[in-house]
Amino acid sequence: YANGILQRTVQIHGYNPQPGWRFVLAARNGGFNDYHLFRRLVVTTQGCATVTTGTTSTGTTGTTSTGTSGTTGTTSTGTTSTGTTSTGTTSTGTTSTGTTSTGTTSTGTTSTGTTSTGTTSTGTTSTGTTSTGTTSTGTTSTTGAPGGCPTFAPRMSAEDSRALYYGYGVAFIEDPVDGPLAPKVLQLTPATSGVSGTMILQNPTPFVGVYAGFSAQFDQYTYGGSGADGWSFSYGQFLDGDVGQSASDIQPSGVSISASTFGLSLFRMGYQGQELGSNQFPLRQNAWVTVRVEMLPSGNLSLYANGILQRTVQIHGYNPQPGWRFVLAARNGGFNDYHLFRRLVVTTQGCATVTTGTTSTGTTGTTSTGTSGTTGTTSTGTTSTGTTSTGTTSTGTTSTGT
Repeated sequence: YANGILQRTVQIHGYNPQPGWRFVLAARNGGFNDYHLFRRLVVTTQGCATVTTGTTSTGTTGTTSTGTSGTTGTTSTGTTSTGTTSTGTTSTGTTSTGTTSTGTTSTGTTSTGTTSTGTTSTGTTSTGTTSTGTTSTGTTSTTGAPGGCPTFAPRMSAEDSRALYYGYGVAFIEDPVDGPLAPKVLQLTPATSGVSGTMILQNPTPFVGVYAGFSAQFDQYTYGGSGADGWSFSYGQFLDGDVGQSASDIQPSGVSISASTFGLSLFRMGYQGQELGSNQFPLRQNAWVTVRVEMLPSGNLSLYANGILQRTVQIHGYNPQPGWRFVLAARNGGFNDYHLFRRLVVTTQGCATVTTGTTSTGTTGTTSTGTSGTTGTTSTGTTSTGTTSTGTTSTGTTSTGT
């Protein structure tokens, strides 16, 4: 609706909103420009649902128990006894001889302290219980792709390029050559020696699956140089980046159509790096050549140029894998050419989503061993021996009276 008047109604077949989708407003200016203003934005939702994720179970950790320390023995010290000294008295008689008195000798008693040995107590060792969490493995299932099989049809304009494909090497989008309404043109190489360019079509997110069959069509123009080396269109396992110097060859992964202009001008067809057939064709016509590639789930591969069948081969053991992507690549060696492409459309069929369940492993419980108790200290009492005291002998003085 615009100013309350219905402008258009369309039906989206296979509409399947995903968790995490967000609402976005965006605008751009190119060579010309304008202000783009917005106000009073209101978005009202309906039919919303919550997605619940399963819980991970973790094993129980064992308990640690520490033993009790032993008691320290008691120390006992013996008592010391000292003997008493007695000294005799000296008496002097008149004209008499004094009596000699010898003091009594007293020896102290020897007392030995009692030896006490402390009791040794060893703590009890307790081992914690080990608990292992349960391991749950998800189920792998193959289902049809949400919303049906995707179609790749990049307009190759600057605003579409980031969302639909990745360009590497010297590949870039150039202005139309057939007027302002013509499609943009993908140039994989200029007429310069020793360069290469690659375009990798981006699989739709979050689709992870395989395309059992496909039909690809595009226009190709080779001209302007000394005649080499060529280009290729492939469906296989490719990392991000430029295919490089093998760009005009049959690729080591997946299905490949190779077009060589060095020496003989011909198409070659192959699978997993092996050539299965070829056909001569004048690729350098100074004109656009319409190329169509038909890959059936049965393994039947056909190539058409300007509507004429060039060759059909049978791929035995055809087995596309999840993550395979569509790739256009070209290269120049010592000789060179411009390699241009436009109106690329890839229609897929027999696609399936491969969903692998998540494996959840419980946490293993920790084994804890209790600490042994401390051994009691042995204490021996100190032995004390009494001091022996001997009395002093006193001899009286003999006095003779006058």
